[in-house]
Parts: sequence; structure tokens; C-alpha cells
Amino acid sequence: MTENTKRKTAAAPDIDQVKDDILALTRDLAALIEEMKTVAAEESGDAVRESVEAIGSKARALYDRVAAQGEQSAKAVGREIEARPVLSLLIAFAVGFCVSRLISR
Repeated sequence: MTENTKRKTAAAPDIDQVKDDILALTRDLAALIEEMKTVAAEESGDAVRESVEAIGSKARALYDRVAAQGEQSAKAVGREIEARPVLSLLIAFAVGFCVSRLISR
């Protein structure tokens, strides 16, 4: 055997080992990236969930406040109608007439 052939034969197992190591590192890196994605998604999911819950509670409080104000306004309008029924009837007629004129165009 020539010296060059001996080197190629001796180097072949080393090259195969390096290739195997690179493949193993590639698989490990891919698994690490997937794990990092999973952890990031879980953490961001928790943050999003907390934000949605906070927004939901604020929306519920706003709805309750608006509902209470609407109820108070409805009672006030009811009292005005009872206090001045003829005026209320004339206002309702005028509003209905204006709306019908706008719709007919």
C-alpha cells in the first residue's frame, strides 16, 4: 500500500465520526430550537391570557357602568313623559315625521 492510500484509509473512520457528530449536533440543535419555541409560546400564551382576562374585566366593569347609566336615563325619560305627556307626544310625532321624511328620500 502506498502512503497516500494508508492516510485515506485511516482518515475515513475519522471523517465518518465527524459526519456523525455533525448530524447529531444538527438534531440536537433542532430539538433545542423546538423546545425554545414551545417555552416561548407557553410564556406568551400566559401573558396573552392574562391580558385578555384584564381586558375582559375592564369591559365588564364598563358595561356595568353604562348599563346603570342607561337605566337611570330611562327612568328619567319615563318621569319626564309622565310629567308632560302632551309635550312628549308632540316631540315623538315630530321626531317620527322627520325620520319618515329622511327615509322616503
